[in-house]
Amino acid sequence: MIDIPSEPSSLDFEEAAKAAGTMRVLAIASGFPALRRTIGDAAVSGLAGLSTIVGMITPGLHSILAGLDVTFDELATPAYGMAFKVERARPDVRLLDIAVRGCGLRGTVRTFVRSPPVTQPTTQDMRAFVGMADFEGRNVLIIGGSRGLGELAAKALAAGGANVTITYRVGQAEAEAVQADIVGSGGRCEILHYDALQDPASQLRDAQDFDQLYYFATNKIFVRTEEAFDTAIFQRFYEVYVEGFARICTYLSGRGQGVRVFYPSSVAVTDRPQSMTEYAMAKAAGEILCADIGRFLPHVDTVMRRLPRLLTDQTAGTPWIETPSGMDAILDIVREMSR
Repeated sequence: MIDIPSEPSSLDFEEAAKAAGTMRVLAIASGFPALRRTIGDAAVSGLAGLSTIVGMITPGLHSILAGLDVTFDELATPAYGMAFKVERARPDVRLLDIAVRGCGLRGTVRTFVRSPPVTQPTTQDMRAFVGMADFEGRNVLIIGGSRGLGELAAKALAAGGANVTITYRVGQAEAEAVQADIVGSGGRCEILHYDALQDPASQLRDAQDFDQLYYFATNKIFVRTEEAFDTAIFQRFYEVYVEGFARICTYLSGRGQGVRVFYPSSVAVTDRPQSMTEYAMAKAAGEILCADIGRFLPHVDTVMRRLPRLLTDQTAGTPWIETPSGMDAILDIVREMSR
């Protein structure tokens, strides 16, 4: 019988798909008196054990518990352990169905196996590709610079001597890590909390003037829907990719200084994977805004590019998408923006 490990395992999909065994289950029913009266002591511990199997044993660290279908059965043994075995694996979507039995219950637990987080190149790595003064004197604001393509842009610009300010909405620790990497390599980087759905004036009141803006604000891209078109999903994308972009461009233009703005669109506008209709529609609307915004905001000069499917945390778990590194694309963009 397997004891609960002190640290979660970190299995890849192929390893996790072969997992089987029996895990010892902790007796925790005393902490849930109402539930134990309903389903019994063993089943209470068994329910808790299901998340332990997924989160600590298989797949472990990179798991997402997606659902469970269990039946309470007093004859399901062992009494204080949980037998488990992967009965179905779908590598196309990195999904496992794990059969479980024990502690008075039996059924199936469903989990996704996430790819490990993507590690981007360091600022020092970027110095092999940019000169230390290539972007000297640039004051750059990167919305969404705490990870992914925004992180890459921040490191490339800082490696070339730019003064970089990166923003985050929820990833403060990630933003601080990017800042530490840049500063530790001799670059300059400030961090700010910024929500693209809120008023820029109150959030950027104390910030310096910027001559470049990179707009990498995003929300979760891959959203499952059974509908041909989901209004709520489209609205969430539209608020970030169109309304949020227009809002910050208007604010920066109002400060009276010229600003060059990069807007990242996507090849998904014309080459859509399944279930990305709403995302592609919002990006297409953003492209139209980029083309027209200069007529209304004379201090704003936009650069838009449809980016290929590049390797980020969002695309790392989607094996049906080719995901080359974003370094070359980002280096081309930051050079174009600084011409």
